[in-house]
Amino acid sequence: MRRLAYAFLIGALASASPAVVAAQEYAPPGGYAPAPATAVSEEIPFDSAEGGWTDSVVNDGGGTAGICSLNPTPYWYATANALWLSRERVKDNLIVVDDGNGLGTPVLSTGAFDLSNYELGAEFSIGYQLDPVAAVELSYFGLQEWNSSASATGNNSLSLPGLLSLQLADFAFADSVLADYNSKFHNAEANYKQTMYGLTFLGGFRYVNVGEELNLQFTDLDSGTSDLNIHALNNLYGGQVGVGWHEDWGPVSFDLLGKVGIFGNQATVRQNVRDLNNTVQVRDLKAASNRSAFLGEVGLNTTWQVSSWFLIRGGYRVMWLDGIAMAPANMDFSDGPDAGTEILDRSSLILHGAHVGAEMRW
Repeated sequence: MRRLAYAFLIGALASASPAVVAAQEYAPPGGYAPAPATAVSEEIPFDSAEGGWTDSVVNDGGGTAGICSLNPTPYWYATANALWLSRERVKDNLIVVDDGNGLGTPVLSTGAFDLSNYELGAEFSIGYQLDPVAAVELSYFGLQEWNSSASATGNNSLSLPGLLSLQLADFAFADSVLADYNSKFHNAEANYKQTMYGLTFLGGFRYVNVGEELNLQFTDLDSGTSDLNIHALNNLYGGQVGVGWHEDWGPVSFDLLGKVGIFGNQATVRQNVRDLNNTVQVRDLKAASNRSAFLGEVGLNTTWQVSSWFLIRGGYRVMWLDGIAMAPANMDFSDGPDAGTEILDRSSLILHGAHVGAEMRW
């Protein structure tokens, strides 16, 4: 596609003026004033001290008309960033009631979990700049792990909010409950990017992993302490496309890039319930699904070129995932024949955060 675009551009210019084509083989983002028809192009030899770019001086016989970057020597680049990500708050689902008065009064819900704090992770990428406009890149970001806990106390009165509690000893009329929620996130991408005249176009492959675990620990002073555990895992694979804007202000550049993709999500949920001080296995069931999921991302990045090989980077991004299985949504406290065998995989998740780091080129 890039070669076809070049061929079309060169052909159009050649039909107007062959001499102009010789002086304007490539126009950087933003463009520059066309050289006169009598202009000739004099190439300056490669200078590694200038970052490996071969420049062309356009001269009209009376002085330099302009300088533009032509055909930079292909180079490698690598980035390393510290990345802070925050999740949206967990939706409210009831997990504990007080049956002491026989009314099943709500006591604790998943809304008590707060995963909105910014957790530190990392972002790495390595890429190869093919020519002035095109690059290929591999990147990873993630390693974040969110944890939140909540608790409730009663007087031989706390129970699960469903009929399952009627079959259990430690989960009906208990004295205390400790709830823990854990979530992890990973992202890997392989992309091709092309930037011309301030516009960036992107296409590639992306993998996203979202893992969650919710554990409820009930303690009944009469019978013991037992756990109910729900583990949800999402593996998203698929292609993505993107479009953005690029602007250079001297050594500082700005990039606004949006990416969207339709993914296949291999989701699994496992529910494990033990009773009588965790000595009796009551339920150990696994449900799985394969369905489509959506991911959209918008990021704003700033780069400051300190030298020809070292740059400082920073930015902020927002991501939205839809069509995933989350642990709180898959709590099943029923006691029917299909209890624990179905998966709810239509939840959504929003993440956002900032990064700061460095880039090296060679």
